[in-house]
Amino acid sequence: MGVKEKYLKLRRAGLLGACVVASGGIAFVSTDWVARKIVDKYQPKLEQNLSRRLGHPLLIGEYRGLRPWGISFDTTKLLAGYKDKSTVELSNLKVHLAPITSL
Repeated sequence: MGVKEKYLKLRRAGLLGACVVASGGIAFVSTDWVARKIVDKYQPKLEQNLSRRLGHPLLIGEYRGLRPWGISFDTTKLLAGYKDKSTVELSNLKVHLAPITSL
């Protein structure tokens, strides 16, 4: 009888662990999807605002996903401006999120 009870407890623990991992995965995929939708919606406005402040047209690369430090984008370009012909190309742009610091 003792072996059967241990087996049932181990089975329950395994099932609980699988549920926790599955719900964590679903939460991450859902959060990534929501972040992608938000970035797609606000990217043109963000590019416009940053371009105005920098004095150069800015093209933010494609959204690459959530990372432990924040959000990652593909190749981002700072194009030549009217008065200044210099350009910049970043192969990978990382936007760090620090919600505790902003408080």
